[in-house]
Amino acid sequence: MDRRAFLGAAGSAAFPWSAWAAFRPPAPAVRRLKLFNAHTGESFDGPYRDEGGASASAPAELSEFLRDHP
Repeated sequence: MDRRAFLGAAGSAAFPWSAWAAFRPPAPAVRRLKLFNAHTGESFDGPYRDEGGASASAPAELSEFLRDHP
C-alpha cells in the first residue's frame, strides 16, 4: 500500500462526516435574503434569486433599502 492510499483511508476513518458532504440535498431554487437596518429600522425580507436568475422586483427593493443616507 502506498502512502497516499494509506493517508486517504486514515483521513476517511478519522473524519467520516467529510465523506457525506457530497450527499447534501440540492439548495432551494428560490434564494431569500433577510436584512435589517439598525439605523433606520427598515428591513428587507424577500427572494432575490429564483430558477431563472435574479428576481424581477428584488433589485429595485434592495436598491432602495441599501441607499445612501445623508
